[in-house]
Amino acid sequence: MRKKIRIIVVAGVIAAVGGIAIAARDAKDEGKAAAPPAGAPMAPQVPVAEVITRTVAPSAEYTGFLAAPKTVELRSRVGGAVDAVSVPEGSLVRKGQLLFQIDPRPFQVALDTAVAQLRQAEVLASQAQADFDRAERLVATGAVARKTYDDAASARNARQAQVQAAKAAVAAAQLDLSYARVTAPIAGRVDRVLVTEGNLVSGGGAGAATLLTTIVSIDPLHVYFDIDEATYLNVVSRSRPAAGAGSKASLPVQVGLTTDKGFPHRGALDFVGNTIDRSTGTIRARRCAQPGWAHGTRHVRPGQAVHRRGARGRPDRRSGRGHRPRAQLRAGRGREQPGPVPAHRTGAGGGRAARHQRRPAGR
Repeated sequence: MRKKIRIIVVAGVIAAVGGIAIAARDAKDEGKAAAPPAGAPMAPQVPVAEVITRTVAPSAEYTGFLAAPKTVELRSRVGGAVDAVSVPEGSLVRKGQLLFQIDPRPFQVALDTAVAQLRQAEVLASQAQADFDRAERLVATGAVARKTYDDAASARNARQAQVQAAKAAVAAAQLDLSYARVTAPIAGRVDRVLVTEGNLVSGGGAGAATLLTTIVSIDPLHVYFDIDEATYLNVVSRSRPAAGAGSKASLPVQVGLTTDKGFPHRGALDFVGNTIDRSTGTIRARRCAQPGWAHGTRHVRPGQAVHRRGARGRPDRRSGRGHRPRAQLRAGRGREQPGPVPAHRTGAGGGRAARHQRRPAGR
């Protein structure tokens, strides 16, 4: 009986060892079958993005420039020697701030002379008035001739005119003295000093007067850009049908500097030129001034390049990857329509491929 049990146990052990060997062989064969052949290319990895739907509008980007509504060439109205210069070059100045001081002594002397002449004229006018009053009483009694009365009246009128002329001379002398203080006529940013202290400057007319410096206003600022003829006909002219009749209709415009992300500065289209340039096929347009922009961005200067993005069709509701739309000029309301928007996908080689964009309805 014991011998029989021993035989059964040995047979079971042999069977278990054989099963383990067979299982190991099968696993090895499966690993060899799953491994790719040597030299086979790797499968491309494609990123997946969630598809969203939002309203966008076909748009076009234009390059424009900033322009100051006010530009002043600061010149002296009177001639003389420059006593002091207090120009903060490249900085902001307020209206009425003193920038140059012309030697005021010659003008003070001229003012004192004019005041003295006025007093003299007033004394002579008072004497002429007394002579006239005396002649008027005597001519009534016949004590003096009529001619004496007429001469007294003429002398009185002449002296009164001299008083008026002397008063005008005093006012002119006061004005010249005030012109010795050259102040900023507008608020804005001043340029470099062109005439330093100790130099002689000439005054008078704009052509003869010495240029001292220039000032440009910085708040608000205008943005000028050129629109192509097709965009003007399809968007601007249709959105402003009565602009020539005094309509105040305007199109929203967004502007960004070269270093801005997107177009953060908002405004409206308030001017379109009256002639299309045939050499370029464009028409000049302007974005209305936006107060406060320059105070928030101290590096903004007139003449600086900007980018503007405007719509070239109606807004449309489309499907695509989640990116922020940049359309600006809203020419009308769109309707919901499925279709792809521009998106980029990365292939195995790392290149970028743009998908096709369907045109919006109505175009």
